[in-house]
Amino acid sequence: PGTVDADKLAAYYAAGINRLSIGVQSLQENELQALGRIHSTEDFFQTYSMGVKSGFNNINVDLMSAIPEQTLESCQDTLRQLLSLDRPPSHISAYSLIIEEGTPFYENTPVLPDEEMDRLFYKITNDILNIKLTKGTKITNKELKRWLIKKLHLYRVLEDLYFLFLGKRN
Repeated sequence: PGTVDADKLAAYYAAGINRLSIGVQSLQENELQALGRIHSTEDFFQTYSMGVKSGFNNINVDLMSAIPEQTLESCQDTLRQLLSLDRPPSHISAYSLIIEEGTPFYENTPVLPDEEMDRLFYKITNDILNIKLTKGTKITNKELKRWLIKKLHLYRVLEDLYFLFLGKRN
């Protein structure tokens, strides 16, 4: 969000790109600001909507936990907002913030939740996503496989799957 527009998304889709990945990280303004993100919550919802209107059926959303200013309530709220979209993401990548050498946070580490809170964020994320998964009456094999891969933290790149990463490393 914040770096793409409807024309770009339509062009990507027309070029054959069939998966859109949006690095929202959080749907809380204060958390986005603490992370130094250039986008707002509204930017995410606009980007997501543009992706759907452009034809993307396979939309991934990246979320972070154990980030500055995050609370259990804000973590739950972010997940609930995502899952309440008219067309929820087909995949949610959820992971804890990792401070890496050479990044601004490595040089000036903000106050972060402790390991116990990090585990609680993980548990809440799993609980909420599992509830959403099991609410439906039918789960296709593809959905089950996707869920199992995510649950087991197993990521594979298939021979016929190509990724185009548009953005920068933070």
